[in-house]
Amino acid sequence: MIQVDISNVWGQISLPDLLAVEQDTALAHAALPRRRSLTEQELHRIQTAAEGIRGDSALCVAVGRGLGTKAAQAAVSLLAPEHGDILVFAGDSFSTRRWNALMNTLEGKDFSLIVQPEGDLEAGLAFRELRWMLERKYGTEEAGQRIYLAGDDLESPLEKLARESGWQRFSAAGGTLLTMAAAGIDIGQICQGAEENREDWDLRSFENPAWLYCAVRTLLNRRGRNLENLRLSEPEDALGRLWQGLFTSDKGALPLVGTAAVGESVFDTVLTFTLPEKPLTLGRDWADPESLNALEGKTLQEVQEQALQAALEGRIDRGIPVLSMDCGQMDARTFGSLLAFWNLCRGICAGLENPESCRVPEAQESPEQE
Repeated sequence: MIQVDISNVWGQISLPDLLAVEQDTALAHAALPRRRSLTEQELHRIQTAAEGIRGDSALCVAVGRGLGTKAAQAAVSLLAPEHGDILVFAGDSFSTRRWNALMNTLEGKDFSLIVQPEGDLEAGLAFRELRWMLERKYGTEEAGQRIYLAGDDLESPLEKLARESGWQRFSAAGGTLLTMAAAGIDIGQICQGAEENREDWDLRSFENPAWLYCAVRTLLNRRGRNLENLRLSEPEDALGRLWQGLFTSDKGALPLVGTAAVGESVFDTVLTFTLPEKPLTLGRDWADPESLNALEGKTLQEVQEQALQAALEGRIDRGIPVLSMDCGQMDARTFGSLLAFWNLCRGICAGLENPESCRVPEAQESPEQE
């Protein structure tokens, strides 16, 4: 289970401050819609589609710039870097240079498309051009068998075209999982991780780590600390972009990743996790020109953790509040758990930013009958 440590924020907020937002936190939590779990049949359909993509395509282009695509990018970066070369991401910019690089990558290769447009102009333009490429390369019928559309708007023009053209269609969540599965990630474990802590995260008290994170984040923001800086124990750009996409809003804290910003408007959120990589143990150099022999016997990860801790202590000494979030070892189950946790926190934080939207109007008394 994800652990949240707020011990380094007590200089900025107090227990009475925390208790003062307890009711609003409860209302924000209660206002969230119940999340639907995918059925075994839906998961099997996604896995079958992923096997089809890997079987007939050297490359799969994931088109989109929304949260679903960002989640898939983060999952591949963390969990399947050795298999992620089947995936190419497109549709998140208007860059001509990146488009030409994509064309060079696809030249002479069989490919498929997973599309999560979400109304973005960049994704829409990229999809149109790539769809035309498929139709010229394979003909309309076979091209339709290589297009997988993901989205929840069943009345959109693309959904209508998908039905007419025979494309496979998935929900937004299904499209994200399909992209992960195409890279060889065990999406069964992703879903299990998302489900296994549901009961603990449904607690309506500050024993719930989601409540702690959201309440403290909101209190700091209300005190003028509106720049939230995410620090990662591993320099994973895709994971940072996902977090920024989830927590950017019109109100509340502005998410930054890995900055050295200081001042009264900044607070840090630290996400720590370990990857199941083969450790590098540092050796001894007889000359030691860099004066690094004191690190002999330590692993590179231990040095990284010490460097991060030293940086955080320096931040705390400057009066910067630091929230800590520990995931333990990062694998498919942990990543699924983190996705579910962040999505829950996103919803609660949105409710705390707009508490009036979570309040149930009082029932009006009916006039007494004579």
